[in-house]
Amino acid sequence: MADLDRTTVSNAERGMEISEITVHKLAHALSDALGKQISVEDIVESSERRRR
Repeated sequence: MADLDRTTVSNAERGMEISEITVHKLAHALSDALGKQISVEDIVESSERRRR
């Protein structure tokens, strides 16, 4: 996640709107860190569940 700045990650964690490219970067960084495929859809679905 080194290429994502702390403010962007913090905004995403707090549920603030972030750009589509940032979501793709987050998915890629999470996939690398966790050693498994994380899709943009996984992130969006998780975010939508938390809002309910």
